[in-house]
Amino acid sequence: SFKVRGATNACANLPEEKKVVVTHSSGNHAQALAFAAKASGRKAVVVMPNISPQVKVEATKAYGAEVILCDVKDRVKEAERIVKELDAEFISPCEHPDVIAGQGTIVHELMKQVQDSLDNGRYVSSIEQLDRDYGCNPPLDAIIVPVSGGGLLSGTAFFCKRRWPDVLVIGAEPLTMDDASRSLKLGSIQTNDPNAYKNTIADGLRLQLGSNTFPIVYEFVDDIITVKEDDIISATSLIWSRMKLQIEPSSAVAVAVACSQEFRDIMKKKLQKR
Repeated sequence: SFKVRGATNACANLPEEKKVVVTHSSGNHAQALAFAAKASGRKAVVVMPNISPQVKVEATKAYGAEVILCDVKDRVKEAERIVKELDAEFISPCEHPDVIAGQGTIVHELMKQVQDSLDNGRYVSSIEQLDRDYGCNPPLDAIIVPVSGGGLLSGTAFFCKRRWPDVLVIGAEPLTMDDASRSLKLGSIQTNDPNAYKNTIADGLRLQLGSNTFPIVYEFVDDIITVKEDDIISATSLIWSRMKLQIEPSSAVAVAVACSQEFRDIMKKKLQKR
């Protein structure tokens, strides 16, 4: 749902004369932009790597987008070519400011839903009511967010830290695609080997931090924890079998982090300070 928040917000803020939107995506942002474009009366052209899961390719087409397949290393250049050819608007999966802002609204709903459940179903009507009732004591100690290009992580961290600075915001990343973790530690944008994407089952986490997302991540994110492929697979299986929810491995990266000793140690230190 966070992908469609970002894509919808981006399309809603476009000038009326922009009738075509373009992006590159392995599938999740592709589907979101296809849906948002159609809902706003626009055409979407999506460049997808030829290794994208077929189910995501078909879903993107079903939402009304024109899909162009290419080699994964050519996706950026191909998208740029189409933008120029069609005088279209490029909507980055994570770097576009309106995408970041839209995706960050997920924190609003998350906090409300958690507080609703803690209050035995008492409906929290707005984030303002949450502030009035609970002030700087939010219903969560930490939020774990999968990170790829950093749109969701930067949006979540910015929204959360501005309202509840004591809530830990932790990024979750495959060890084989650990550019965000290294970027946070070194204070500058780091990259992965061009073929590193082949080494993770988390196909939705193959991008890297960019010039818009990195500064927000660096300022507001407390830590980024990496997990091994076996841990991602185990976490996926755990949610499928115990909760009967069909999450994809990219989402399970956050679950794997929640189950990790490193995260437990971080939480132990936080709770000891109370």
